[in-house]
Amino acid sequence: PVMFGRMDDPNEKIPVNIIFLLAVSEPKDYVKFLSKLTRSFGKENIIKSIYSEQNISNISNILQDVLYEKEVHT
Repeated sequence: PVMFGRMDDPNEKIPVNIIFLLAVSEPKDYVKFLSKLTRSFGKENIIKSIYSEQNISNISNILQDVLYEKEVHT
């Protein structure tokens, strides 16, 4: 893990195992996009699926399923 400062308390460091760079082509859709991601990342099965996957194409498929609201299986 990489240590990051918490958003609400930058002096407190937390270990981070997964980092995403968000690139949105339609700024007007950013809030909806971010909302779907944050809701999905609160679901343990989705995080476990991403964390355990070694193949980047499969991770991409998981994220596309999240964004298009398909069911993600572990």
